Amino acid sequence: MADDPGVLVPDVAAGRARRTDRDLDLSQPAAAVAAAADRRIGQPAAAVQFGVAAVRFAVAAVRFAVAAVRFAVAAVRVALSAVGLAVAGVRVTVTERIGVGLAEPEWHPIRWWWRADRNRQRERQSIAEIEAVAVTSELTTPRPVRTKPPRLIVSDLDGTFLSPDGTVSERNVAAVRAAEDAGIPVVFATGRPIRFLEPIRGLRRTHAIVIASNGAMTYDVGRDLVLSVTAIDHRLAAEAFSALRGELDGIAFGVDSGARAGYEQRYVDFHGCEELFIAPDDPHRYVGELPELVADGDFVKLLVLQESGDVDRFTAEVARVLGDRLTATHSSPTRPLVEVSAAGVSKAATLARLCDQLGVPAADVAAFGDMPNDLEMLRWVGMPHVMAHGHPDLLDLDAEVIGSNADSAVGATIETWL
Repeated sequence: MADDPGVLVPDVAAGRARRTDRDLDLSQPAAAVAAAADRRIGQPAAAVQFGVAAVRFAVAAVRFAVAAVRFAVAAVRVALSAVGLAVAGVRVTVTERIGVGLAEPEWHPIRWWWRADRNRQRERQSIAEIEAVAVTSELTTPRPVRTKPPRLIVSDLDGTFLSPDGTVSERNVAAVRAAEDAGIPVVFATGRPIRFLEPIRGLRRTHAIVIASNGAMTYDVGRDLVLSVTAIDHRLAAEAFSALRGELDGIAFGVDSGARAGYEQRYVDFHGCEELFIAPDDPHRYVGELPELVADGDFVKLLVLQESGDVDRFTAEVARVLGDRLTATHSSPTRPLVEVSAAGVSKAATLARLCDQLGVPAADVAAFGDMPNDLEMLRWVGMPHVMAHGHPDLLDLDAEVIGSNADSAVGATIETWL
């Protein structure tokens, strides 16, 4: 992918000016797009309301690097208080679609997340067009600048390392191989089961370890060898499904053993793409009644799909019902699909064990991710990186925010260390 210089914006947390996120196909600069957004919503950019009654603040306390910076402020709320300045913002993207590797292939529009303030209910853009361009900035203590390269790199796949069409860009391939040549292992940590790893087979020449199924499996993709499995016992799976169906409405279940996945008919109906599930030539996917699914063996992941609703809220409800018996997370931008693993299983926990075996401390690990199933991993490493279109919970982290997977942002970042 071409490297788009974009438009510079002030990044206080990083202590420097950085590029704003802008789609490569747009010919307009950020300011022009913001103006167009203003015209669409019927409000001029100047109509930003400031509540300044009884507010005193020292201008000198607000330090923005403004050299060579253009600021797009359309549709941005700014709140002033006696304790400082908080600028909320919008993160929005465009009409590309992204494959999400769960237990079955899915396609979703890339979403950029609107964040009015930390306490406001999250809202998602539901249309596939740019609504606004803005900047999110906070007065926080900057993370110390890291100049030494990491000793290990770990990256999520969908929405992060893979391009929106599910392939690997030439730039990302070159960056991974250059890191290998420099003696830096590259590990992938994904929600995908091992049967959906075709895009990265043959990518690495040396350290070919993949953390799959949200940490439930480790797999040597080069040797096609499963190294470890942390499974959910089929009896616990049956108990979990019974508890969930007793408390939550409009839900359907699936199971994933790593090698194959089974689904209730309701799951297929909710998903709305029957050909993905009922394929006579696909031995890895089948549809059956719940008792049949549960009797199939132990599982690396349980799937809980709601007919409609908010995925963050639904994940919280599933986690509440399951308690500490199992672990619930999600990696879908919009579909209310929750992925359930054995208690204590996460990308972070499995990565920590791997790094312990390799003798690499967390401080020397760089990680890339975009969704809640990456959250604990990014908290654990010393060099976390979040995609610009990432989930709000990840954008709240003290982490470096990089570009889009459409721009090969992971590869571009790796290049700076070599």
